[in-house]
Amino acid sequence: MKNFCAQPWVGLDITPQGEYKPCCKFSSVIADNLDDYNNSKLLKELQDYHNNDLRHPDCKRCWNDEDSGLISKRQLDNKFVFHEKLLDIDSGKINLLGLTFGNTCNLACRTCNTNSSSRWRKEIDEHGNFNNQVVYTHSKFYKDKKFFDDLLQMLDENLHIDLSGGEPLLTGTKEHLYFIKKLAKHGDNITLHYTTNTTNYPSDELLKLWTNFKKVDIQFSIDGIGDKLEYIRWPAEWNTIYEHIQKYKALATSNTNIQLSISHTLSIFNVLDLPQFLDWCEKESLPTPYIGMVSYPVEYNIKVLPQDIKTQITEVLGERCPSVISYMNSEDLSSDFTKTLSHIKFLDKVRKQQFTKTFADHPISRLF
Repeated sequence: MKNFCAQPWVGLDITPQGEYKPCCKFSSVIADNLDDYNNSKLLKELQDYHNNDLRHPDCKRCWNDEDSGLISKRQLDNKFVFHEKLLDIDSGKINLLGLTFGNTCNLACRTCNTNSSSRWRKEIDEHGNFNNQVVYTHSKFYKDKKFFDDLLQMLDENLHIDLSGGEPLLTGTKEHLYFIKKLAKHGDNITLHYTTNTTNYPSDELLKLWTNFKKVDIQFSIDGIGDKLEYIRWPAEWNTIYEHIQKYKALATSNTNIQLSISHTLSIFNVLDLPQFLDWCEKESLPTPYIGMVSYPVEYNIKVLPQDIKTQITEVLGERCPSVISYMNSEDLSSDFTKTLSHIKFLDKVRKQQFTKTFADHPISRLF
């Protein structure tokens, strides 16, 4: 079945707010506890959709990616599930777990929000909610030991865990270590996947724990290099990130269970620089990045760009990035572009940044 997804049976994603979904791309919250999640009518509806090879509307982020030729999370997760022969829809066990330990983060990336960044909450408190985003209050569910004990009972011995945040090396560090120590006792069948902004490096205790696992994938979440990264992922320092990348490369060389990957969030800011970033990854002997498209905030989605700018981007990307071009042209959201310019100007002022200086070659610069 071409539209089938294993997540409604073997997947569980728990957001920084303690919201339960089958995966992080699913647009609706199903429950806020394990019992309600397992008995949810929406979860059963989702399973029925996939059993009948139908596309559920709440899975539109994957469908949009696939229709544009991009690799979706559904495809990546199905590949893992079926390659490892993990699918057993009658077991009631979780094979794919997405988990955060809160939203603590040292960055307030332009394309992020208070859901995943405490630094964003601080900025809104200081300067006001200029873009009318949802301001989340965190439940700190991860501080409840019973939560982890109940969750551990649901996990299959063949397990893949996505650890995000916030920044996973900063948020809920005590609870994080507690959970990893529990898993390490039978880590031979467990893979860990960390999505890190690379501004931090793991503690010696965590590095030692990682040796107990089948595989630990360290995914660098970086949206460019040099001053352009510093602009998008404020207030990151590129020199620190680059230093940590080199340390991780050395770690992967000396530990056979350590694997490196890259997540590159594509937005209006860095879309023109994608070819150069791909070249940089190759030069640094790093894997080809996974390209994740910004959906929200909508003002940074590349679909929001006016047609003349989309045409210029198409010419720059050429035949090298056809799926990005297809995604960009699949929908016209340019009615929101005035908000894009307004938000750039506002954050430039409060952060003492200058888009027209950092992105002098970007066609948007001429509009300021």
